[in-house]
Amino acid sequence: MVGVSVLAALAVAASGALMAPPPMVAPTYDATVSGISPLGWRSGVPARQGVGAGAKTTYTYEIGYRGNIVAKKKKFVARVAKTFAAERGWSRADLAFERVPRREASDFTVVLAAADQMTSFSSLCSPYYSCRVGRYVIINQLRWRHSVDHWPGSRRSYRKMVINHETGHWLGVAHRSCYRAGAKAPVMQQQSKSLDGCKANAWPKRREIAIAS
Repeated sequence: MVGVSVLAALAVAASGALMAPPPMVAPTYDATVSGISPLGWRSGVPARQGVGAGAKTTYTYEIGYRGNIVAKKKKFVARVAKTFAAERGWSRADLAFERVPRREASDFTVVLAAADQMTSFSSLCSPYYSCRVGRYVIINQLRWRHSVDHWPGSRRSYRKMVINHETGHWLGVAHRSCYRAGAKAPVMQQQSKSLDGCKANAWPKRREIAIAS
């Protein structure tokens, strides 16, 4: 793990307000960085047991924004919630996710950030891809709005993929590779960079679910 010095403490902000720079730690993200190992980092209040319907563990999250956000925030909030609640998602690992207001303690934060703000979370983050730094699951607005050229599906399916991918890092699931041409890609494959012969896939596969369980 590469050490990154702390820049500033996280400032308390009202719901929907721009976020102050968080403490900087080594990230996991959709760009390959030599020497960086994806590390699950579940911080904040302890997860509650048995809160979500049928779930053994419920994690709480808050929504934040960084930089000049032109994407529709209500749609972002709704897509995150629907992705977390989907039966095909991380809920298969007996997990549930509950959004809480910004002023309440939470386990992690899902941030929609302008591309030019990505490195404010860590100098190792890229303005071209999304990123996970500590408790922050950071969705790059550039990718959110435009996907990537090689993604064959809808923009909606790409958004589901990137939410699941970066949240997977927070859950402790490392990057995976396309194991067979023509197969569905693991959601933890760096699909924003290349499909590598696999088929685009927005949802965690069985082995990834097992790791997160």
